[in-house]
Amino acid sequence: MVTDQVNQQKATLIHNVRGYTYCSGSLERFKALAIAGDRVLETADNAEDLKRQYNIEKTIDGEGNCLLPGLIDAHGHITELGYNRLNVDLSDTESVREIQQRLESYANDYPDHEWIEGFGWDQSRWDEDRFPTAAMLDQIVPDRPVWLVRKDSHAGWANSEAMRRSRIASTATAPEGGAIKRDAEGDPTGIFVDEAMDLVQKNIPENSRDRDREALQEALRLFRSLGLTSVHEACMNPRSYNLFRNAADNGELKTRIYAMINGRSEFYERWLEQGPSEETYDDFLTVGSIKFFADGAIGSRGAALLEPYEDDPTNKGILFYDVDKLAGAIKKASECGFQVNIHAIGDRANRTVIDAHEKIYSGKSRSLRHRIEHVQIIDPDDIPRMRDLNLVASIQPAHAMGDMGMVERRIGKSRMKGAYAWRSFLDEQVAVAAGSDFPIETPDPFYGMFTAVQRRDRQGNPPAGWYAGHSMSTEEAFYAFTMGAAYAAHQEKILGSLEPGKKADFIMVDRDLFSVEPAEWLQTNVLQTWVNGEKVYAIDKWG
Repeated sequence: MVTDQVNQQKATLIHNVRGYTYCSGSLERFKALAIAGDRVLETADNAEDLKRQYNIEKTIDGEGNCLLPGLIDAHGHITELGYNRLNVDLSDTESVREIQQRLESYANDYPDHEWIEGFGWDQSRWDEDRFPTAAMLDQIVPDRPVWLVRKDSHAGWANSEAMRRSRIASTATAPEGGAIKRDAEGDPTGIFVDEAMDLVQKNIPENSRDRDREALQEALRLFRSLGLTSVHEACMNPRSYNLFRNAADNGELKTRIYAMINGRSEFYERWLEQGPSEETYDDFLTVGSIKFFADGAIGSRGAALLEPYEDDPTNKGILFYDVDKLAGAIKKASECGFQVNIHAIGDRANRTVIDAHEKIYSGKSRSLRHRIEHVQIIDPDDIPRMRDLNLVASIQPAHAMGDMGMVERRIGKSRMKGAYAWRSFLDEQVAVAAGSDFPIETPDPFYGMFTAVQRRDRQGNPPAGWYAGHSMSTEEAFYAFTMGAAYAAHQEKILGSLEPGKKADFIMVDRDLFSVEPAEWLQTNVLQTWVNGEKVYAIDKWG
């Protein structure tokens, strides 16, 4: 119940729905929802009770469809997603030839583009799990620079013209935390890993502000259609911050953004001086966290491992910080009031992050709910340490399906007990938030929940689930994409559920996730998306 003053506000009633929300930690069902302004008034089993209680001005018949709190993606890259939809999309390619065909088509369609950029290739899906070369791109586009980023964003593939314009010769050296792949003669092959990617990327002309805005709006439209009412931006820079802020100022930001500041830039130092943003644009843009990187990724063999890669015995990956340096960075950000969210994929990187937190642990760091982003490979003995330090496991269930074809080759079977180990986090009572890491994986939250529960891909493989012992329950996956993600952003008091007084962010979908087989989740259609009490997306008659 809410106050008498609120009771007199003109309210909207959505009834005849199969509703689900968390309330005080348990899943509750309802059949009607009343909202007023930007807030939830109440849920109920009987719409008549709400009609008597509130000043209902508008009534919407949900026709028996499913109503849920708005879904939250706890880790993604917003402008990159938008640009991925504007540039060469390589996300489902199965061979170099297929990439060459898409590149040729794009080059013909956009003859005026000075650089050709693309995203999403993954050599582990090809017949031979080997990095490609510049010569493969030169066959298609020899006269314009081409730069294609791997699906994990931890490696880039350049053609010869891109390397020429970047002045990369055989004597080029990789910066700390990066690698340049070379051929037998010692010449760069066109593959640049982690920090070495900047050797090429810094030479790509900046996009226009109109192009940036187009990419942002493309991403926001997709979020609304997928039922995502809030997303966590996992690496904000000055350009994207200004883009988000201008969209908020102009009333164009219809998806909430919780932003992590890129801790590898001067931008980060400026934010440390001023502290977390107090202006949240009615909770549409919140800046309260810093993003650091502890290592690279498994696919490019840049994830830092305690023991060598099974398929590359001389390589343990790349660790970006030692314990003392990382502890100092965490302490500095914490003292300025920032939550610290650290990318860590390999077991050595995760242990380093945990050791660093333990080194400077205090009551304040506990209250800031620092996060580890990804935690894909971890020594099981380190999981209870995360709980004791109140570290949030920010996971992306779809990564398990995207990586399952190559992970065992990379790390061997013995380390799989700590790989994508969602069940172990939950059993050890580690707080879990779920996301997708879009555009590396699809931002579709229904696919994310499906993979968390089933550990299968869209084709239903493997039939018994990939290391199914690490699966979540339906309720746990739903919680991770709602309340878990809200908690990870210190927003659980206003987002994540449809409790009285919270923001009126909710969606209506065409199937009941809690009564149909999980395979049906993959066909889920979002009928309506509401944010801040406003309908921002609808299909067909629901508009």
